Amino acid sequence: LNILSLPLHSASAHRTTTETIGNPSCLRMTSMDLDDYRKALDDLVVDIQDPRALAPSERLAMRERLRRANMVIYRCVAGARMDRTVLAAFTRQLGLGRPDQNLLAANDGLSEVEVKNEGHFSQYIPYTNRSLNWHSDGYYLTGDRIIRTMLLHCMSPAAKGGSLEAIDHRVLYHLLAERDVRFPQALSRRDAMTIPAHHDHGAAREDSTGPVFFVEGNTLRMRRARASCVPTCRIEEMLLKTATRVNRND
Repeated sequence: LNILSLPLHSASAHRTTTETIGNPSCLRMTSMDLDDYRKALDDLVVDIQDPRALAPSERLAMRERLRRANMVIYRCVAGARMDRTVLAAFTRQLGLGRPDQNLLAANDGLSEVEVKNEGHFSQYIPYTNRSLNWHSDGYYLTGDRIIRTMLLHCMSPAAKGGSLEAIDHRVLYHLLAERDVRFPQALSRRDAMTIPAHHDHGAAREDSTGPVFFVEGNTLRMRRARASCVPTCRIEEMLLKTATRVNRND
């Protein structure tokens, strides 16, 4: 499996957490919205003739899927040229912003996600044959360096495995609220989660504290999410304790 990974920043907007803004429209989701999301998951693929020059219909089809499911799968026709330069041109046409220069990325911001045994690469799960748990990209970054878009381009498929599971964070917020409205409230606090400092294997990162969910403009964002090996019942217990503390403080 060889994948080109490109996390991107878009133009920054004033960031306000859900702790202070009440209940904006982007937090409300109906049963019809959920039904539309489920239907959209069956129609995520858009065929692309030339990634260097997207047709208006291709761009429109991609944007519609992003609106309904917050993701799209593009499929280049056989023989379509794709390399780092073409991929950069492709993202510019979609207005995806500037690449994040993470620790193991190349100068153009692209990361070649494949098994690598040399240097620091072998110390990070994406560069091994181990599976990744649920996470949001850049969960350890500070508030002025938020990943708002993620592009994964498969250069060569895996001989075995290589599957991807994803969920729209707007749906996740809604499902948490259905279970107990205090869950997303707790996760929207400015002190909801702290990612510890990391100074090993070439990294130089201090503690990073912030919300998991927050609102930017009228758009719900999610960051600082990382899967845990703690059983689900234990996670719910921890969230309930946090939510109870939130209510008492309020």
